[in-house]
Amino acid sequence: MVLQKGDRLVNVQEYAQREPEWITSGDTRLAATVDRRDLEHWMIGVHGGHSQSKRKGARWAHLCELAERLGWSFAAFDLRDEDGDSEPHLDATITQSRVDLDLVIQTLVPEDGKVVLWGHSRGAFVSFAWAATRQFRKVAVRKVVACILVAPAWGNYARFLTRIAEVGVNEASFREMGEVSYLRRGKPQTRTWDDMEDTRQWDRLESLLATSFTTPTLVIHSRNDEVIPYELSEKFGDLDIWADVRITPRGDHQFKGHEEWLISETEVFLRHENVI
Repeated sequence: MVLQKGDRLVNVQEYAQREPEWITSGDTRLAATVDRRDLEHWMIGVHGGHSQSKRKGARWAHLCELAERLGWSFAAFDLRDEDGDSEPHLDATITQSRVDLDLVIQTLVPEDGKVVLWGHSRGAFVSFAWAATRQFRKVAVRKVVACILVAPAWGNYARFLTRIAEVGVNEASFREMGEVSYLRRGKPQTRTWDDMEDTRQWDRLESLLATSFTTPTLVIHSRNDEVIPYELSEKFGDLDIWADVRITPRGDHQFKGHEEWLISETEVFLRHENVI
């Protein structure tokens, strides 16, 4: 599929067929699509959870085209989870995914490098968590100069409690039973109390990190999103007064077919913030 963008072409199929570069550390092996140009400036895409396309999706083809046009380096990679090319296949925690993102950045970006993080859904939250915790620790190297967060997966634990309430389980009974089974998008899911500890911790940190986050941040969320309520992004905007939060009638959670618009909004924002 070749998509016209102004006087340029974005060949999504050709992009998706690129051979991966493997980023490894110990038993971790992450597949990445990497384009190197200016090695001190990187745009890094972080996909959402349970994403079938992962690093190969149309949004990353468009982001790669933007990076190429600006002379920046680009990478999109497969987080560890239950499918895709990355290994091991598992349902990773936020902390584990943040470790994956850290490995990619530490491997590709020099210490004096600058990074634009572009995340979707769970990948948007992972991007925020990585950037915000580094800012909290006042880490000077590998500076995140902007975050683009599309349909971010805010309130992961709170949304989990809403799901299990549909099968008559609340937090107290979940703790007592030790595990809970429920349907998510028609598929059976089972979670133990210990499984969710990482998610609980990130929910507790979310407001604190948002209140102190000063990195230029663009949040794009559709009013038609049936996966992550757009009101959560509005709440984030109340906490992070520096963020540009845009609630749009376009698209849905995936924004499929709206990739060109997303990247156009990204470019306008980055230019407004003097990042590019």
